Amino acid sequence: MKKIVFLPTILLIASFSSLINSQNTQNQDYINNIKKQISEIESKIPTVKNPINEYIKIAHLYTEIEDLDNATIYFEKALSLEPTNANIYFKLAMIYEKKKNYAKAIDYWEKCLKYSQNKQISDIARKHISFLREIK
Repeated sequence: MKKIVFLPTILLIASFSSLINSQNTQNQDYINNIKKQISEIESKIPTVKNPINEYIKIAHLYTEIEDLDNATIYFEKALSLEPTNANIYFKLAMIYEKKKNYAKAIDYWEKCLKYSQNKQISDIARKHISFLREIK
């Protein structure tokens, strides 16, 4: 009787292992597709007069694959071209929160608040600043 119980357990483990391998392959395919898109956009940057949109697209793509360091680099490049863009400060603040760099996150939320013309974004920034100051 134990052999009967044991056999389905082995089949279940093998099936689960196969599922995990399939998901890993799909994730790697997804990541490779994102990296291909990034390369395509990067190759066009030298021909673009003001590549801010390209930098933002690349930063978003890096965010999609959880490469927050590279996302930060490209958001910073965009910010160097448009230093009053509240949306970029918003994105960077979110990244720094996720990285648990709360001091930097507060700095970016404050800049987002300074440049934002949108009441909802301003309200979000204020809430994040308040929350981060409490946990810091």
